[in-house]
Amino acid sequence: MTVPDVPGAMVNNQFFEEFTDKVRVKPIPWEGYSRAGLISGDELRELKEYQHLAHSSTGGGRDLAEYMGLLVRLTEKLSSIDALQYLLVQIDDLLGDSCGGEQLQRCMFRCLEKKDDYLGLKACKILVGSIAGCSAQAEAEQREFPFARLFGYLERCMRSELTSVVDVAVQVMQSALRSRHARMVLFGEDCAPCLTQLVGVLRRTQLPLTGAAGSAGSRTRGVVAVPQT
Repeated sequence: MTVPDVPGAMVNNQFFEEFTDKVRVKPIPWEGYSRAGLISGDELRELKEYQHLAHSSTGGGRDLAEYMGLLVRLTEKLSSIDALQYLLVQIDDLLGDSCGGEQLQRCMFRCLEKKDDYLGLKACKILVGSIAGCSAQAEAEQREFPFARLFGYLERCMRSELTSVVDVAVQVMQSALRSRHARMVLFGEDCAPCLTQLVGVLRRTQLPLTGAAGSAGSRTRGVVAVPQT
């Protein structure tokens, strides 16, 4: 029996998934961006090729993966929330077990500066997935990764009055804390506010903070999934 690989970052939230489905079909004025000089004619052509392959039954994962660089470049160039949401959804689909590299991480941290909960949380999910995909040099990559910056953003999300935002933030935290280095950073002095906030969420939901990384399980009062850290 073959056991499927566990994704680097897992999120199970109905609102988040439904919003993602809406982002996939939202019209984006790519031609307008090209006419305005925000993206090149070649980039527009490549993007249309990617979209055709993504919607085609013959579009294999290997072919689509070749467009990751294009999607990351467009993320670096554009500032529209709608366009960035779309690009991050596509990047998340393609990331798989790949290491995203410095450019991807730079673009995702830039997205954390935007005032959009979905965009920021999607970027966090991609960041955690990208570092998890660096298996060949996992220890070195994780030591250099700015977990404190990531946790600072997730701490703010856990203060949200929106239960879906808190839920997704805690699940992304859970995925990040599979990394031993991430756990060391969280328990360090610089991340004390994030740890305090996480414990506070767990106390409000009356759920234990135990053991090593596990699954997102039961919910209490409809707030957050259980992070096993």
